[in-house]
Amino acid sequence: MRSKPTRVATVASRLPYRNRADADRRRRVAERGRNLRRSRSEKIVTNSVAFQEQAEPDAVIANGYVGVSGAGAGLGTPWLAMPMQPVGVAGTALTCGPYGIERATTSAAFETLFRHESIRQNVLWRPRLVVRCSDGTTAGEVQAVDLDTGLPLTVFAGAAWLAAIPTGVITDTALGPGVSLVAPVAWGESMRLGIQARRTAGAGSITLSVVQSIGG
Repeated sequence: MRSKPTRVATVASRLPYRNRADADRRRRVAERGRNLRRSRSEKIVTNSVAFQEQAEPDAVIANGYVGVSGAGAGLGTPWLAMPMQPVGVAGTALTCGPYGIERATTSAAFETLFRHESIRQNVLWRPRLVVRCSDGTTAGEVQAVDLDTGLPLTVFAGAAWLAAIPTGVITDTALGPGVSLVAPVAWGESMRLGIQARRTAGAGSITLSVVQSIGG
């Protein structure tokens, strides 16, 4: 009969080997886990640094623009709102139409109906208007001006903007320069801009609303 101690000794002799193999396997798994976590952490830090390096220059104001790339797109080069305020005689009630506050004129000379006052940021200005005449015999003109000098604003790489409102425009009609207007002062300087209108024919009135006013 075989003695049991011999078998016990044989089994016992294999246990240390199995334990070492299991321990090695556990160490390798743990090491892979640590390496994976370290790699992910380094990737996050690297991406964060890369994002900061890319974003920080865009936050710098240079070359007369907001952001290095100037007229680019995105949060680094925003097109800032340039709100227009209605101009009228003190105590005169304002009229609100389908496109916001309306101002009207019957003057044969240019009259300022809306104005904007701020510190220049964007190099360009993109106004969009809605106009109409009170009857079919009335016509008019619209322009944008530098209120400090009285000079009309020019379109980008072009001449002064002057838009005609022909007779027969008795319903709300979109009107704008088509391309952006150039801000009249250098970056960081105060500016006062105006939207002016006048009647050129007929006995009625010219009504105007500003539906968009934004830098670019």
